[in-house]
Amino acid sequence: MISPSNVWIDWNPNTMFTLWIPHSPVPASRPRVGRWGAYYTGAYEKYRKEMPDFIEDILVEEGINKPLFVNQPIVIRMAFILDKPRTTTLSYPDCDIDNLEKAIYDQLTSLLWDDDSRIVKHEVHKRWSSEDCPPGVFMQVGTNGEAFKKETKRQASRKRAVSAVSSKRTRRKR
Repeated sequence: MISPSNVWIDWNPNTMFTLWIPHSPVPASRPRVGRWGAYYTGAYEKYRKEMPDFIEDILVEEGINKPLFVNQPIVIRMAFILDKPRTTTLSYPDCDIDNLEKAIYDQLTSLLWDDDSRIVKHEVHKRWSSEDCPPGVFMQVGTNGEAFKKETKRQASRKRAVSAVSSKRTRRKR
């Protein structure tokens, strides 16, 4: 069973909306342009055809039948969990993270939000699947910073360091 703690250590349960898409993510490919217009090929074409209905079913189970985020800034935290090929020696997936994002954002437009241009902040991770964490996409979606309320230890220590440096500078000027 997938749980937030399998994906993030600093999981924030107070986020407005959480979504688990139990489908192996596919990075968006570039459209091919032919005589009769643009089209997609391969795995991404299949993904584009399957995912809207798949995601819509998940949202209907959650009780959502219209976009939750309309005319407001959106903050997203996302983890892509991919199947590890048998032959790879890499410790991380080698696909471009922005193409993974684009594929999901395009699928969720008009289902979860009205326009993906409203996304103002995002934190994205990618990793291989494991026994306790099957392939899929795990998301926290909020507005105006809700998905990032919890400050990480690194951010807190940076703030302390910056304030210490600035206070030393003001003492020197006097």
